[in-house]
Amino acid sequence: GAARLRFALSLWPTTGAIFLVYFSEYAMQSGVWAAMGFPRPDTTARRASFYLYSNWLYQCGVLVSRSSGFLIIKPPRLGTLWAMSVSQAALLTFFAADAARHFWYDASVLSACFVVGLLGGGVYVHGFRRLAARDDEPELAMPIGALASDAGTLASNVAGLFLQACLYEANGIDGATVPWNLPGCRSAS
Repeated sequence: GAARLRFALSLWPTTGAIFLVYFSEYAMQSGVWAAMGFPRPDTTARRASFYLYSNWLYQCGVLVSRSSGFLIIKPPRLGTLWAMSVSQAALLTFFAADAARHFWYDASVLSACFVVGLLGGGVYVHGFRRLAARDDEPELAMPIGALASDAGTLASNVAGLFLQACLYEANGIDGATVPWNLPGCRSAS
C-alpha cells in the first residue's frame, strides 16, 4: 500500500509532463478550437471547418511524433520532455488568446495545430518509454502513466467547457454556457 503510493508519487517528473501535455492539447481541442473559424467564428459552418482541419493536422503531427519512438533509441532527457509539455501549454495560451483577439486569424494558423500534434505525440511516446525503461516495477509505472494521461484529459474537458463559454462570449456567439457566473464567460443563469 504505502510503498506503492510512494513509488507512484516518485514518478511525478514523468507523469506530470504527461498530465500537462494531455491537459493542454485536449483543452485546445474541446474548448478553444471549437470556438475558432475563419474569417470570423460567427457561423457553425466556419467553426466546424476549422475544427475539422485543425484536428486532421493535429492527428498528422501525432502520427509523425509517435513514429519517432522507433527512430530515437534512448528516451529524451526529462528536461526535454518538460520543455515539450510547457511548449504545449504555451500553445494552449496562444490559441486561447488568438481565438479571443484574432491577431493571427487566418488559415496559416493551422500549421500550429500540426505542432500541437508533434508535441503531444512526442511526450506520449517518450514519456511512456521512460516509464517502461525503469529498472524498478515498470509494470506498475505504465498504468500510473495512463492514469496521468486520463487525469489530464478529464481536467482538460472541464477546462474546455469554460474556455469555450468564455470564447463564445468574446466572439458574440450563442450556445456555450457554464453554470456559474464568471467574468468573461456566458453563464446558464
